[in-house]
Amino acid sequence: MRIKNRAVSSGPSLLTVFLGVVCIAALMLPTLGDVESLVPLYLHLSVNQKLVAAYILGLITMAILRT
Repeated sequence: MRIKNRAVSSGPSLLTVFLGVVCIAALMLPTLGDVESLVPLYLHLSVNQKLVAAYILGLITMAILRT
């Protein structure tokens, strides 16, 4: 009788959590064109950059929910 070793899932990896936090922070930054903001101009993101962050956050969410 063979016993297969299975890896025990202990939740999402540190990299997955870090990428999720980065995507959430990117979505909270102001969009280009926002005039009244205390955030420096180089931290203003375009709509396309925010769409990419939202897509990656969705992928991360699906990866976490599957485990």
